Amino acid sequence: MTEPLPPPLQYYPLSGPRNIRVLVLEPASKLTQPIRCSFREISLDKAGAGAFRYEALSYTWGAPKGTRPILCMGQTILVTPNCESALVHLRHSFRPQNLWIDAICIDQQSVSEKNQQVPLMGDIYRCASTSILWLGPANDPKLSAALRHAARYGAAGQGVRQAFRTVRPSKSSGEYETQWEARIICKYMWNLYCVSRFSESERIAALCTNEWFSRMWTIQEFLLSKSAVFLMGKTKCPALALYTYYRFGKDLVKRTDLEHYRMRNSLLALSPISVEGDAFKNFMFMLIQLAGLNKATDARDKVYGMIAFLEHKSAGLQLPDVDYNKTLAEVYESFTRSLIAATKSLWPLEILNDLSQQEPNGLPSWVLDLR
Repeated sequence: MTEPLPPPLQYYPLSGPRNIRVLVLEPASKLTQPIRCSFREISLDKAGAGAFRYEALSYTWGAPKGTRPILCMGQTILVTPNCESALVHLRHSFRPQNLWIDAICIDQQSVSEKNQQVPLMGDIYRCASTSILWLGPANDPKLSAALRHAARYGAAGQGVRQAFRTVRPSKSSGEYETQWEARIICKYMWNLYCVSRFSESERIAALCTNEWFSRMWTIQEFLLSKSAVFLMGKTKCPALALYTYYRFGKDLVKRTDLEHYRMRNSLLALSPISVEGDAFKNFMFMLIQLAGLNKATDARDKVYGMIAFLEHKSAGLQLPDVDYNKTLAEVYESFTRSLIAATKSLWPLEILNDLSQQEPNGLPSWVLDLR
């Protein structure tokens, strides 16, 4: 007969406006052992100085509500199957693991706590020693192979590019041609030594279907991270290596592949970017388009999922406060007004053509509808 579960976890109030809970995951020698953990409260003002190290988990919730029990300080938390799988694969055999996981470390039943914690997510991911971008368990050998090859040959591609990094384009046509020749050589070496021996088209296309690339929060979580690693089961790949792998191998994938198109946009968002002047405007344009394409369980998160990154990159940008008491219409209207005021132009309305809905949406015609 199954033993009854301990009572549901009662979250304690945080003691400071910039305090967060960090999950301390207990070690286990076997994957089948129950998940046990506890909380440690820390201040973000001290975490950035290296006083306490933790890793942040970026993953897709999958199911909207948790159904899998884990034990936390003698009480029960229900997590989604994907979160449970991540915890099983992340825990060490002999030492605790410090993790920040939004669904667990924030009291999801408290609107006031969500309003206070969500604006801190930029600092939470920047203070983390590493962000783990969880792609799920290694159920498909093809996907695991794709990530392994991305880690190996993406790193090789970075080395090839680094070899030519001293060449800089300038107003001199001769120097520009040298830069162009370097790119051709770089591409040739990549094709010769890394790509031609493998069915890269299938492997890259397989990665495109992962749910991580279609969620709103995951893109922001990567952009806010100072160091990020993709993880599938036990297979790891630095995010920059995957980006390099994709950039060199993208011509091998069918251009008509819709999932490839979605991944292309997501990976461009993952690339090292310039956010000054027109470059920031162009990136914001792309980020808003991604918000329209990507998924969010709560449609308000299509806006809230961009705020921390945009505020970090442009201090003068006045964006709406995170407030889950507001309606969807109020959030979208406030966001559109903020963009118009910040740019002193109507260029945000140009995006409406790309995001236009076929059915009435209940919003004013000038308001961006990201659903």
